[in-house]
Amino acid sequence: MRMGQRRIVMLVLAVVLLGGLVWAPAALAAGEANLLGQVQGTGYKYTVALPDATVGLFTFVGAPPTWTLTSRDYPATTDWSGWYSMTTDGDLPLYYGTNLVVVATAAANYNLTAAAAPWSESFSLTPGQTKVVNLKLTVLPTAFNGIVKSYKTGHALKGVKIAVAGKAINTGSKGKWTISSMLLKPGAKYTVTYTKSGYKKVEKSYSSLPNATRNVGTVRMKLS
Repeated sequence: MRMGQRRIVMLVLAVVLLGGLVWAPAALAAGEANLLGQVQGTGYKYTVALPDATVGLFTFVGAPPTWTLTSRDYPATTDWSGWYSMTTDGDLPLYYGTNLVVVATAAANYNLTAAAAPWSESFSLTPGQTKVVNLKLTVLPTAFNGIVKSYKTGHALKGVKIAVAGKAINTGSKGKWTISSMLLKPGAKYTVTYTKSGYKKVEKSYSSLPNATRNVGTVRMKLS
């Protein structure tokens, strides 16, 4: 065999071997199922990606809201943009063709109770499948309360309209007010307006406090 022919044969063999090396991992990965998605937090007029949320893959029996989660595997943590990813393989065949849900099991300031339905829709995985499951969690509610008095006399003011984040209430006979169940962005500031006929309008900004009541103290209104 001439030198030129030998070089051609060697080149063909190298291509074949290299192709085998490239193909082999792909073949091994062919049975894997990929699961990914984004976890978002939502509330009054906002939606944000939730970083550092913990996500788990569960099997279950029954149907919501009375279903029972039977096992858990593949915990993942969302990245800075709220995305998580998981990969299964043929070593866990019980997950193929069974009822599955993805559940966010930890996310600061957001509701993870079954009543709030932070679960994904049920699905099953098949080998080689890529499944995208996004989750939305509702922010825990904030409440504001306080009291309104006359700037001139110091007496409590009844009938002052308090409005914030799409909700409104009037103060009672003792000037007290509470607005609860507000789904406000954690740590964000919201403007509370105080209005009453014969008095100058007052606006105050307060930071939200999920899963708590923020007492904003006393506001004194001047005559107009």
